[in-house]
Amino acid sequence: MVRGHCEGAGVGRRVRRSLRGGWRSIAAGAAIGVFLAAGIGQADANFTKRQRDAARKDAQPAPPQGQLHIVINIGKQQLSLYSDGALIARSPVSTGTQSHPTPTGVFSIIQKRRHHVSNLYFASMPFMQRLTWSGVALHQGPLPGYAASHGCVRLPSAFAQTLWKTTKIGARVVITRHEAEPYGFSHDTLPMPAGATSAQDGTMRPAVIKTAQADTRATDASGPERNAGNFDIDLPPYPPASDVTLEIRKSIEPNDIVEKPLPAGPVSVFVSRKTKRMYVRKGFTPLFDVPVEIKDETRPFGTHVFTATRDDGGLRWIALSLPADPPKAERRKRTIMQEERTARTRKNAPVQGAEPAPAAPGAAEVLDRLVLPQYEMQRVREMLTPGASFMVSDNGISDETGEGTDFVVLTR
Repeated sequence: MVRGHCEGAGVGRRVRRSLRGGWRSIAAGAAIGVFLAAGIGQADANFTKRQRDAARKDAQPAPPQGQLHIVINIGKQQLSLYSDGALIARSPVSTGTQSHPTPTGVFSIIQKRRHHVSNLYFASMPFMQRLTWSGVALHQGPLPGYAASHGCVRLPSAFAQTLWKTTKIGARVVITRHEAEPYGFSHDTLPMPAGATSAQDGTMRPAVIKTAQADTRATDASGPERNAGNFDIDLPPYPPASDVTLEIRKSIEPNDIVEKPLPAGPVSVFVSRKTKRMYVRKGFTPLFDVPVEIKDETRPFGTHVFTATRDDGGLRWIALSLPADPPKAERRKRTIMQEERTARTRKNAPVQGAEPAPAAPGAAEVLDRLVLPQYEMQRVREMLTPGASFMVSDNGISDETGEGTDFVVLTR
């Protein structure tokens, strides 16, 4: 009986152990099943997310590949985005008030931050794109339908995000009180690589640069001459004096000094009627500046921005012209008139029509009046790439131009 009891107990223990093992197996199998189900569910979720992301990416238009111009019209409270001179998007904006006006002129994007807070007003500025180190920027913000910012340019939420993803550092921004849009342009004064093709007529043209020296000869010889000595040979004509000067300057350059590599980025040229100088920068870094000659220097220039873009393996220029600035007394008179119109508007009184934009001198007419140094322009031609810019203006370089900026030109 004892033995049977022990055997029975042993059998019972073996059965219980077996059952316990079976339950363990079942529990383990259930856990594995739950884990696999969770993994499959997560994989399905990841696959669905990838599908959604791919569909969203396919639905979004591809970023433009050309040279961008962002033109902000304060009068219309409107931003226009151009790629290689073609309009691709428009959006309402809100610019600065009369007490905190948005400056007008030529700028470029010098910094981008997804999340930014103003260190002056402690206000959130999502999708910030900085134009000046003093605090002017494009960013997402409320649009009440009129100018209401402290000097920045507020953008709608969706457009601010799209624009932030589209632009790159250095993208050109022009702020004006009147309508302005880029257009195709060609002129011999604008630098072009050697053997470039004219974008207008498709013919080959030499890179002609007007120089300060007259096209004279080193001697009065105008053709092949006979040597006065006993050698019966033909002597070639002497080269122009300007070419001699260029060759001399090249020959005296120190060859034993290792020059610093040029900074990355496109070259920028700025010619100021105010200072009568030509300034050259590359990649936001100043390279050199030289005096220039301006014909009929009392006549205004306005402000003209020329941007080089790719064209079938070569380069072509896109121009954007701003009107000449009125005298300070006239600007003050217009400001007073604008304030009076605003006051009448608040009283629901009849308002006069918007003032017409002042006439801008033609870009070709302005470039015809420039006499640029040949040696420095040759250096510029050697640095030309898509994105290069050439600007002329009545104004000088703004104090906003500095380390980490392109040329900043304030027109008002």
